Amino acid sequence: MIRMRARRAFALAAALLAVLLGAHAHAQPGARPPRAADDEFTVMSYNLWRFSYEDRDRNGQKDNFKPEDQVAAVIAVITNVRPDVLAVQEIGDGDSFDILQRRLREAGLDLPHSEYFVLPHSTVGLGLLSRFPIVQRLNITNETYTLGGETMPVQRGFLCVDIQVNPRYKFRLLNAHLKSKLFHPAGQSEMRRNEARLLNKHVRRMSDRSKNLNMVVVGDLNDGITSATLREAIGRPPHLFDVRPRDYLGDFWTHLWDYQEVYTRIDYILVNAGMRNELVPEKSYLPRDPNAAIASDHRPVVAVFKAADR
Repeated sequence: MIRMRARRAFALAAALLAVLLGAHAHAQPGARPPRAADDEFTVMSYNLWRFSYEDRDRNGQKDNFKPEDQVAAVIAVITNVRPDVLAVQEIGDGDSFDILQRRLREAGLDLPHSEYFVLPHSTVGLGLLSRFPIVQRLNITNETYTLGGETMPVQRGFLCVDIQVNPRYKFRLLNAHLKSKLFHPAGQSEMRRNEARLLNKHVRRMSDRSKNLNMVVVGDLNDGITSATLREAIGRPPHLFDVRPRDYLGDFWTHLWDYQEVYTRIDYILVNAGMRNELVPEKSYLPRDPNAAIASDHRPVVAVFKAADR
């Protein structure tokens, strides 16, 4: 009788846990959603957290690369997902980008098509690696805005490419890394909001020029979904829609500010109306990977799409 009651109590507890997780869980803990099918493709966006040469030993020379344990963890997180298209933020110079591509290839993930740039006034760049050919490069590198009577550049620009997935399907990807929350005398919140407004301007113009355009905007936008930054990026009425993936526990957060012990969602995959139709939400997720805490202060965001207009 005691054993039977214990079994019933365990079954009740398990049922309660299932209800609490409910639709939030993509899979059992430790698992991940099914891989993309042959007629689908995976897009991953990831802030790599100073994947660059820095003055880490404080001797005045930027000659210390990201520590090997962190590099190995970055490679493990990415190869565990095996994206077809990888957009990265907070990567250093061209050599840093080459190291990323080479290490992924050595780990069995060959993404041969690439785009990368870093602006002269920035210390970190934007990059993209793809299994599919890049058929057009439309990078936005010279946008400015006026704040407090001063003309200011978009700090990191917007990487923009067209990717040909198959002969019948292509899409446009914009990769953004908006102004950080670090103090700036001009006001970091207003700087970020203006950068988001300019990002949305390009989204609207591109959509107006091509009504059938499939477009995805990814990156570290450095603000929450209810912020003025995200309202500007998404637009009114909305030109973009939040994919809003979760991990298997139902959590949304993508960034841990360790010093303040604050978890937030500041990394996004946003899609326009055309590409929204191709989204496979049940396979889109946030990896809850034990390597992620070593690799970066961000978690990657993953979305899966059908490779055909619907």
